Amino acid sequence: MKAGTIIVAIVAVVFISIGSLWHFGFGNSQVGGEAIGQAKKVSNATPVLCPDYTYFDMSMGVLRNGVGSMSTQDMEFTIRSADPNLIALLKDAANSGKIVKVTYNTRRAAVCTEDYILTGAEIVK
Repeated sequence: MKAGTIIVAIVAVVFISIGSLWHFGFGNSQVGGEAIGQAKKVSNATPVLCPDYTYFDMSMGVLRNGVGSMSTQDMEFTIRSADPNLIALLKDAANSGKIVKVTYNTRRAAVCTEDYILTGAEIVK
């Protein structure tokens, strides 16, 4: 075999491994976690070696009259759901600074995404 063929094969195995870890991971260490905080933003991440994904940033402290939590008190969630209603709800909450209650699973080891996988969200009234 030529060296180029071996390198191509190794690179293919690495990409397939990363892709399967992104999708399946190493399992969850926690299922059904809940958190309440102020929605900050919904963005798209475009890692170099992994598939693109959408994530949600939530502040664990609530901003009132310009005073609130620091960025170190934020949680970031990977949004796996393709549900446009969930993404629209989160974008609306982020644009208006609403308080949201989210449910999530925590992955043992996250490759290419956040540790927290968002499973649901609702606006707190």
